[in-house]
Amino acid sequence: MLQALLFSLLLATPGLSRSDCEVHPAISFPIQNVTLGGESVKRGVEANVGSPSQTMCLDILGDWNNTILWSNTNAQCSAGTSAALCAWYRGGLYRDTVSRSWDPATQTEVEFSPPIILNESTTWWGTDRFRFKMTTLPKLPIFTPVTTGETSGIGLGRNSTVLNYLFTNGLIPSRTWSMFYGWEGAEAEHQLDGNLVLGGYDKAKITGPNSTHSITTDTDCSTNLIIEVADISVDMPNGTTTSVMTPRKIPSFQACLNPTGRVIAVPNNVWEAFSSLAGGDFIAESRSIIWGKNYMAGGVFSGNLTIKLSTGVNITVPNHQLVRPEILVDDAGKRYITNDTIREIYMTNGSSRPWVFGSPFFSAIQLHVNDEEGKFTLWQANPTSKEDLVAVVDKTATTTCTPNSTDPRTSPTQRPQKSKGRSNNVVAIGASIGVVAIFVILGGIIYTFYYRRRHAHQPIRGDSAIALDSETTFPTDDLVKNPLHEADAETGVSMLPSGQGNHHELPSEHQIWHELPAR
Repeated sequence: MLQALLFSLLLATPGLSRSDCEVHPAISFPIQNVTLGGESVKRGVEANVGSPSQTMCLDILGDWNNTILWSNTNAQCSAGTSAALCAWYRGGLYRDTVSRSWDPATQTEVEFSPPIILNESTTWWGTDRFRFKMTTLPKLPIFTPVTTGETSGIGLGRNSTVLNYLFTNGLIPSRTWSMFYGWEGAEAEHQLDGNLVLGGYDKAKITGPNSTHSITTDTDCSTNLIIEVADISVDMPNGTTTSVMTPRKIPSFQACLNPTGRVIAVPNNVWEAFSSLAGGDFIAESRSIIWGKNYMAGGVFSGNLTIKLSTGVNITVPNHQLVRPEILVDDAGKRYITNDTIREIYMTNGSSRPWVFGSPFFSAIQLHVNDEEGKFTLWQANPTSKEDLVAVVDKTATTTCTPNSTDPRTSPTQRPQKSKGRSNNVVAIGASIGVVAIFVILGGIIYTFYYRRRHAHQPIRGDSAIALDSETTFPTDDLVKNPLHEADAETGVSMLPSGQGNHHELPSEHQIWHELPAR
């Protein structure tokens, strides 16, 4: 009787339900070299698709809602392209006919982005099983475009099917996402895996102040992620720093952030000013997989490139990510260096918008995108293999807990903390001190009762826990929908440094908080 009474009291106590206050941690997938077969290797997020699984290398598509796969019957590579080279370009070729879990049912309710003309006679879509690292999505919608230059990729647009699936099934705390591209320099010491974080960001990979911007609806920038570049400087090994734009009175310009881009594109007058400062012997426009600028290796630009944003934040792209050997891909899908006497600067120029900042810029930043709030934030990247994940919490998952917090944008800048391994900083929104006291009292009663009745220690377990353990694993099948996660909710952000057990509370009003290192 006493046990039943105590259990009833626990259930009746407001604010203590696990479903009310539990917050799922963010999850991350490596951005790395993915083997597509033999010696064919491409950089991206590895996905094992179908049953039996087929390895795909996926780009990060900030301008598509759907996950894109190219099929072996609709690869649309140029005439004369070998099968292995075509598979490399597309990030793998999916064979729906050999997958037992493939469902070709028409997904007419799925929104495709950007808008294109669909031709159902040559375009198919359906669902199949995806496994990313330790996370499995049993039925994820797949889209194959009719004609596009895109490679296979994960769509992370405003109505992303991946983010919606994970969020509505309670596997991530919000539909936010972040990425650090990592390093892919010529030398081993300049190579480092990056990561894609869903539902938060990686605090271990940020340093310095943040720069926050509004997501636009600019049609010239397909990702709608635009920054204002106030100046660019070259930082030489001898310690000298020279402005590219200010002395020449070159006005600021807008750059479109797109991780599928392979170079840093700038206006013609900015390139002319940069190249005069950088020096070196220009050869020609590159025809590699990058399409940058080829120079003779001797005397090529040896400095770093610092990009000053209109917010006052500086982002420095290291030379080893900006200047590399020219690389081509052979018919077997294998990358090779064309000529060791040539170096390629991963930059280009143009006369009109959009000037796209691609992977060299993403090797120098961590980007965090919050479509619900209409904001994105970037920091200078701290290149490290350590992870310290911070959950960015959707407000609807915590409204019943009525906590208390402050806006970290008004607090001092935090530097990334060293981590002994992978950790998840997850804020589980707690109950009041009085409720915690009730737990202590009830725990003591239960302990005493059982000790006297059974003369043995027995641990207390139940559904009253409100803090999610940092080592909680994610289910990979039979996903259960969390009724607290609604699709159109505003988002709030909370952060709890690793190892702390106190609970932070959010205000109940319709305010949105950024738990991001302050500027």
